[in-house]
Amino acid sequence: ADSDGSSTNPMEIELNRLLSASGGKTKLRLAVFGGGNAYGIGLARRFDAFPYLLSDSVDNFAHTSTGPNYFSVCTETVVGDDKIYDVIIFDYWLKYGEGLAELVRRLRQRYPRAIMVFVRTWLPIHFKRKSAENETDVQTIEQWKQSVGISDETDVNTLIQMLREDDGYWYLPTHNNADAAVTEIAQSVNGIDFKFPVLDDPKDTLIAYLSRFDVHKHVHVNELGHQLIANALYVQIEATLLSRGESESDQVGHSMHGDWGNGDECMLWFNNGATAGLTYSDTIAMDEFESRDGWYALEVNEEGWIDVPNKLHDEDFTTRTLWLSYMTSPEDDVYPQLEITVSDTSTVLETVHKNDKHHSIRTVAVGQVPQGETTRIYLKPLNTTSKPFRIVGTSFTNEIATPSEFGFGPTHG
Repeated sequence: ADSDGSSTNPMEIELNRLLSASGGKTKLRLAVFGGGNAYGIGLARRFDAFPYLLSDSVDNFAHTSTGPNYFSVCTETVVGDDKIYDVIIFDYWLKYGEGLAELVRRLRQRYPRAIMVFVRTWLPIHFKRKSAENETDVQTIEQWKQSVGISDETDVNTLIQMLREDDGYWYLPTHNNADAAVTEIAQSVNGIDFKFPVLDDPKDTLIAYLSRFDVHKHVHVNELGHQLIANALYVQIEATLLSRGESESDQVGHSMHGDWGNGDECMLWFNNGATAGLTYSDTIAMDEFESRDGWYALEVNEEGWIDVPNKLHDEDFTTRTLWLSYMTSPEDDVYPQLEITVSDTSTVLETVHKNDKHHSIRTVAVGQVPQGETTRIYLKPLNTTSKPFRIVGTSFTNEIATPSEFGFGPTHG
């Protein structure tokens, strides 16, 4: 420290700057892609999440349980053709490998002027503790609390004091691949790369930030934490505009945008039952098969057909790959196998998976269909099971991004 008591440690200086930053609301138009943090999970009001503290003009595409794959494949479908954004925020740090680079590439092509922001926020639950550095016993903060008799009702100041008195070895595991990948993506678009500074002593880091997270389970950013992020991003966005020689009014005043490249067209009705433009035989019916969660599917009760329109037009293609999303189960006798015929090519779709104990959406390529035309696909259940074959969506991609086989969609079961 200097003679006046101020720190000379760069990370401490950065931390103090972050904790003391004062922000405000911009007039900029924001689009947000991310998970639970960007969505506002854990807050009494999700509109107290950092995007809404930054601007009154926010389109928040964040979802609590999915990575960027769906949005990288269906970017045009999700965003639409009428929106202009000045700032685009991505909060996919540890899920970068699920399509972040392609999502950023597509949005940069569409919005060449937008400021792109990449958020990396670790959580207290990420920290680990050992009784000593060379020991092999490992605890999370939750496990440590239980071992020393700290209840979930303990207030944050008491918890911080007990952390100060603890003589264990605390550390924050590194995610070098994720860090390097997000940094590279951010640099490729001259983006803002925001992350919480980490002090030399991880326990000091935990103590410094603990009041910015929920005190009970330590898995969500609280209202103070969201304000912290919003303040920091406000300062960095303003600095970016200044470096460009621009003001907020310059940015908000423009209507410039690029195109969507090869485009996409995704129709997933799992969450809403909406199949506009789709027609099908009377042996197929829309059903809300799980009313508690509002899950819908086209149920194939007997042999039938669906007319699938492909409205895309691009001179680089004469056909597009048709992707079909349908329900699968870990059990053998729940959903039947199905023979699907697309443009005279037949494929048998399997409906059993061994990934986990839950029913999951599976998305597979089922054939090529002409652009600008409606194609009839034929469906034939091959065996009798307790539930019918359930289709939850059809998609056409830009022929670059590829849907993940399981869990594709804005939300999934």
